[in-house]
Amino acid sequence: MNTRRTGFAIALLVWSAVAALADEELARIWQDPHATVQQRAAAVNRVLTNGTPVSVVVAALGTNYTRCMSSARVWAGPKPEPANSMWLSYRFGGNEVTLETSAVFGKTLDPLASKFTGAGYTLTAKASH
Repeated sequence: MNTRRTGFAIALLVWSAVAALADEELARIWQDPHATVQQRAAAVNRVLTNGTPVSVVVAALGTNYTRCMSSARVWAGPKPEPANSMWLSYRFGGNEVTLETSAVFGKTLDPLASKFTGAGYTLTAKASH
C-alpha cells in the first residue's frame, strides 16, 4: 500500500513540475513582444487542452480580449470555424490570436462559461504596390 502511495505522490510531483514548465513557456511566448501570432497560438494549443474552461484560459492570458462571433474573415485555426461560434480575440498590432470556444451565438450568453476548443490566428493582409 505504501508503495502505491509513494508512486502516486511521485507521479503527482512530476505532473506538477511539467505543468509549471508548460505554464512558464506559455507566459514567456505570450508576453514576448517579438512573438508572432502563429507562435502565440501554437503555444496556447501546446499547453492548454480542449475542454479547459475559458475562464481558466483567460486567467492565464489576460482580460484584454474582445468577444466576437462568426463573420466573414480569413481564418487560420486548427479546424474549420463553426457557424455561429463565439470566440475571444487578443490583438497584437494588426493581427490577432483567437480562442475558439464551445459557445454558440444565441444559445450561450457568455463565452467565459464555455469550454476552450483551440487557438488560431488571423492576419491582416498587406496591400502590395
